[in-house]
Amino acid sequence: MKRLVLRSVACVLVLLAASGCSSSGPVATVEGAAISPDVLSQLHPAGSKVDSDDRASSLLLLILHRLLVQSAKDEFGFSITPEAQREAFAARTDRFGTDVDGALHARGMTRDRVLLEADLDVIRQELQERLVRAGAPGLDVDAAYRTFLSVNARVCLSALKVLDSSVAAAVEQSVNEGTDVGGVEEAYPDNVERLDVECASPAQLGPGLASVALDGGLGEVHVVDSGRNVLVAAVDRRDAPPVGAVRDEVLQIAAETQGPKLFDAWAADILRAADVEVAESVGRWAPAEGTDGIPTVLAN
Repeated sequence: MKRLVLRSVACVLVLLAASGCSSSGPVATVEGAAISPDVLSQLHPAGSKVDSDDRASSLLLLILHRLLVQSAKDEFGFSITPEAQREAFAARTDRFGTDVDGALHARGMTRDRVLLEADLDVIRQELQERLVRAGAPGLDVDAAYRTFLSVNARVCLSALKVLDSSVAAAVEQSVNEGTDVGGVEEAYPDNVERLDVECASPAQLGPGLASVALDGGLGEVHVVDSGRNVLVAAVDRRDAPPVGAVRDEVLQIAAETQGPKLFDAWAADILRAADVEVAESVGRWAPAEGTDGIPTVLAN
């Protein structure tokens, strides 16, 4: 089965199957606009063997393209430029060398098909950032800010390593009762060792200390397991810009880390709400099992 660009819908396509296309009349209508059999056939080389799965995959690609291209324009005022399309097409075909058409033919594909996929690549890349900046449902700015701080904050810690695991529980109890790092050191002079921790970003610190550096409040004492030792640590100083001062950087992180998921959710909502009819000779437009209500082309 051909791979479609909408990675989040890949699970739908794995289950996708379709019967043969009819020779006359539209193979589908999308929001009242017809998709003709000729448009579908242009996605495969003339004379190539196209089975029902190939037809269904191609028809779904056409439906996705029409819905998402129009929705990107309607909701965000975004239209694909010829230059962006050319770049996306090249990114998909550069590995084929100079004989792009020959390589595509050998794979049962045409330029028309790859251009559709390239368009969806462009839309995905652009809308991942626009959805973040529009505050799409599901956006977690705090998570992106924490990612920013993990690299850009500078944190100074006081820390101890518990040398004797038999006193770890007693040390934790002491901390829970309000003992600070210095107090733990005084209470267990033979069982703990002061660590020389340089001020650094959380990402530069080892396991255990990194979590305290990122999330620990100033002066709060934490007992953490580094995987090798029990540590006692507290944040003495943290230098970090407020989220409002670095909003652009935080939103860029969100676009990179959360944008794909936000785009998938946006596209899935469009598919669920779309007015799509598939010709009975081809199949039907309905959700497959396990796809959370996202419709696809299903064979009768």
